Amino acid sequence: MSNWQIQFIKINVLKSKKKMNTTKDIHEHMVNYWLKQHEEYISQRIISRFDRAEGLGVIQKTNGDRILEQMTDLFLNGFGIEWSSTQIKIFKAFQDTILPRIYLEDWAEVKERVLKQRGLTKLQQECLVNMARRNGKTWIVSGACVAAFLTIKGISIAIFSVGKRQSGLFLTSCQEKLELAFNRGTHVKKSDFKQLQKNQEVLIYELPDGSKNTLASLPGSTKVS
Repeated sequence: MSNWQIQFIKINVLKSKKKMNTTKDIHEHMVNYWLKQHEEYISQRIISRFDRAEGLGVIQKTNGDRILEQMTDLFLNGFGIEWSSTQIKIFKAFQDTILPRIYLEDWAEVKERVLKQRGLTKLQQECLVNMARRNGKTWIVSGACVAAFLTIKGISIAIFSVGKRQSGLFLTSCQEKLELAFNRGTHVKKSDFKQLQKNQEVLIYELPDGSKNTLASLPGSTKVS
């Protein structure tokens, strides 16, 4: 409590002929003083560069921000597919696990901001999807993989299935979505991608800048030795 407040309270107490009201004469002044101090602290504090930029409304978008937006827009609108709310939730969870790959060298600088914007408290680079048979796991995962494959330069994606038949079906599902995106032509142009390799297990495309994107679907095993 400041000196002028202490003097003010003393004067009030001395001039008053009535019994002193402790709550009114002392406690209220103390509470009001510390409330004001707290408001001033909140208004002046800056936790990080993100808070400072957010307060000024001048957050500069990075290349990672643009890739994330393009990937989301392609998934939601570039295939001509109407996804369910659950499928969209799975896609966003998939995005959350690859944020460092999307932002690359900028990740350390933007990590705090991006996690806050996406409602995350920490980075989790694994995503577990538990769904019943015939509920569309292959459909949603292939859509998410193709959205990443077409928007993230130099990415390599490997999908392992329980057998050769399943891995072949997954790659077929990916190829279908590639054609859907290319045929629409609203988000990606087929002419921007040069097919270097295509077989039963792998797709490799070259982009105009020379970077190569790889999408592999391979038979695996659930056994652990």
